[in-house]
Amino acid sequence: MLTHDHLANRRALLGMLAGGVTAKVLHLTIDALIWEFAGRRYVESQKQRDGIGWRALAMKALRRVRRIIDSEPDIFALIRTPRDILAAKRHGKAGIILGFEGAKPLEGTIEALHEFHALGVRVIQLTWAVPNLLVEEDRDAGLTPFGRQVIREMNRLGMIVDIAHLTYLSRRAFFQAVELSEKPVMAGHNTVRPIAPQGELDDDQVRAIAAKGGIIGLHFCSHLVSRTGDTTPQASLDELVDQVDHIASLAGIDHVALGADFFRNDKVYARCMGTNVSWVKGADSVRKIPNVTRALVRRGFSDSDIKKVLGANFLRVFNAVQAGSHGD
Repeated sequence: MLTHDHLANRRALLGMLAGGVTAKVLHLTIDALIWEFAGRRYVESQKQRDGIGWRALAMKALRRVRRIIDSEPDIFALIRTPRDILAAKRHGKAGIILGFEGAKPLEGTIEALHEFHALGVRVIQLTWAVPNLLVEEDRDAGLTPFGRQVIREMNRLGMIVDIAHLTYLSRRAFFQAVELSEKPVMAGHNTVRPIAPQGELDDDQVRAIAAKGGIIGLHFCSHLVSRTGDTTPQASLDELVDQVDHIASLAGIDHVALGADFFRNDKVYARCMGTNVSWVKGADSVRKIPNVTRALVRRGFSDSDIKKVLGANFLRVFNAVQAGSHGD
C-alpha cells in the first residue's frame, strides 16, 4: 500500500501488481500547473488563485484515470471503501484510491467537494507548497473559515484529511487541522527532521499525528530521506528504515506507512522546479517495493509490524475515517 503516488498511466498501474502493491493513493492533480505550463516556473502559476480552471483540470484527470480503471475491471479496481481494498487483494487487482495534492480543484465551494466525492475521490491533501483558499496568506493566521469547513465536511463524508506539506505554509494551520479533525489524519508523504535535515515533520508534529490515531507515509525522494540532505547520491534503504525506526520509537509502529511519491521526473519538471530528483536506491519504482520489505526484515522488525507498515496501518485509518460517515 502506498499513501502517495502520481503515476497514472497503464504501465505504472500494472507495475503495482509486479511489486505486490494492492492499492495506492493516486493524486490526480497538484496545486501547480507544472506540465500544463510546459515547465514555466511554478510560482508564476500561483499568482492566480482562482479563475484558471482548477476544477476542470481535475475533472479531466479524473475522467482519464477512470477510463483506464473501468476499461479493465479484471485488473484494476476503484477503491471507495476499505472493503474494496480487501476485495482487490483477494482478486489480485491493482486498487486505485483517488486523491488531490492540494485543494485548489474545489475552487472555494463545498459543492465541488461533494461532486468529487461522488466520483470516487477519497483523499484530499489540504495544500501543496503554495497558498490556497484553505490556508490564510499570513503564516501565523492558520486555516481559513473555508478550510475549517472542508475538514468538517471531509470527516462527515468519510474522506481522509491529508496534512502533508501544510507546515510549508503554516505551522499553526497544521496543528489546527489535527485538532479540528474528528477522525485520524494522514501525512501522506513526509519524512522526519530529526533524522533527515530536509524532513518536514518535527517530533511534536509526529506525536500530534499519532495522538489523533493517524499515520505518516514516508517519502522516498532522496533529498528528503538522506541524513545529509543531499540531492545526490541516492538515499539508501537503510536511511529509509531509519525513518521507520525513529517514528516507531517516538510514537509507535502503528503510525508508519509508505508514501513513496513517485511522479514524472523529466526535463520539464526540472526546468520548472529548478532541480531534478532521485528516489531511494533499490526503491525507485513501485516494482521494487519488496526491497523495502527485505530492509525491514534485516533491521529486525517483526512480521506483524512489517504488515502494519505495508498497509495495515492505512487500512485501520481508512476504516476509522469512514466509520459513521454519511458518504456511502
